[in-house]
Amino acid sequence: MPGIINGRVVQGAGIPVAFARVNLHSEQSCTDKNLVHSMLTDEDGRYEFRDIDAKRNYIVAKAFGITSGAKPVEIRDDQKTC
Repeated sequence: MPGIINGRVVQGAGIPVAFARVNLHSEQSCTDKNLVHSMLTDEDGRYEFRDIDAKRNYIVAKAFGITSGAKPVEIRDDQKTC
């Protein structure tokens, strides 16, 4: 069952990063070959990927002068949220 991955890109003391590029990759190497989805954050640094297959993915956020490392996220078939 597809899931949702959402979050917020912030810097320093929790300052939101507007219009940062957030890439979702299927492998930790994070190359163009394993890019699943890509989007820009909104004005408050928020992003949301929908209809993501249940498995481990990796998120990388980039903005002018800022690049995060690959952060693992996992959607499991048996995962439930309220």
